[in-house]
Amino acid sequence: MHRSASFVAGAAALAGAFVVSPFASAQGLAPSLVTDTAGDTIWACTDLDQNGDYNGAGEVTPFYTDTLGPVALTNNAAILLSDDGAIWITDTSEDFVLRLFDIDGDGNAEGLGEAVVWFDGTAGNPSGVELTSGRGQWRDDDGVHWVASANTGGGGVDAIVRLEDVNGDGDANDAGEQLEFAVFAAGGTVGDSIPVAVARGTDGALYYVDTGSSGVIAKGVYRLEDLDGSGTIDQPNENTPFFLPTSLGGSPFHWDLGIDDDGRFYMNDTGNDVLWRFSDVNGDGTVDEATEAEVIYTAPGSSLIWEVTPASDGSLYVAEDQNPDRLLRLIDLNGDGLFDGPGEEITIYDETVSPTNFGSPKGIVLLENIPIGTNECGP
Repeated sequence: MHRSASFVAGAAALAGAFVVSPFASAQGLAPSLVTDTAGDTIWACTDLDQNGDYNGAGEVTPFYTDTLGPVALTNNAAILLSDDGAIWITDTSEDFVLRLFDIDGDGNAEGLGEAVVWFDGTAGNPSGVELTSGRGQWRDDDGVHWVASANTGGGGVDAIVRLEDVNGDGDANDAGEQLEFAVFAAGGTVGDSIPVAVARGTDGALYYVDTGSSGVIAKGVYRLEDLDGSGTIDQPNENTPFFLPTSLGGSPFHWDLGIDDDGRFYMNDTGNDVLWRFSDVNGDGTVDEATEAEVIYTAPGSSLIWEVTPASDGSLYVAEDQNPDRLLRLIDLNGDGLFDGPGEEITIYDETVSPTNFGSPKGIVLLENIPIGTNECGP
């Protein structure tokens, strides 16, 4: 997830239809958007009754559905909010980057011009750069967009793709606006490398999560830095291991990489039902697990956590594709830096309680501290 200092001004237009209250430690949830893979839907979640969850009547409404919107979704994956209030969606089957914006302020992005295929990464597109199972994404303040293309058996390449709307026409589909910034080793049934998330650290380097299943490439986080200024990652020392967690017993499986306001990273492990927090405290370019990383949350049972999103108040929002599907909010009540104490796990959405049923929640983005109002002008 990405949210810069100029977030509030840019996002006001997006959230015109949301009723927002101050963000509190236990109640008064910030509104959010959730990407639902099985339902081909982006849901808007608002805590209307200020009781600390999204389970009330009318608190979960469609923000975008492909039955009413102009662009079909098949396996919508990552969701991202940029500083101008736009919502960005990747789809691992449609292989595009979709841009959503609630221009008319009616609470959804299904109107005329509100859903645009910002980058068409399908096979054979004119640019020649493909998104084969493109999932995780990051957007820099200057508008450069990064996507982790996982190539899970799709015939493309495993890569981090760089996209930019150079000519300002509202998309990145023109010549020279796409680049395979880093290409990783092919091999195996689905490839030795499976890049699934990408984010920029406070040190300016790019970081990506590799969850390759072959065992040739260790699962974890890698650091990318274009040291020779060539514009791509083309030297061995430009792609280096950053954090490779030791075995916790189960087979590790990582899908996401979050960053909080202090520059600390968060990564899920659905194979071991835990969340990691880590950072390079001593600046040596790698994370020492003994001193710079820790498991901050262990699920009480099986938990398919797909995404963890740090909030500005220090809490964590979690999208759990499980039975039942849930959204969690983790709060460090006792100040020990962990989220495993009594009352520190709060279920803010439960499909068995809510009148609206998620199909398969894969990601959540927060709309924090956005002014109450309506959007009359559009973006």
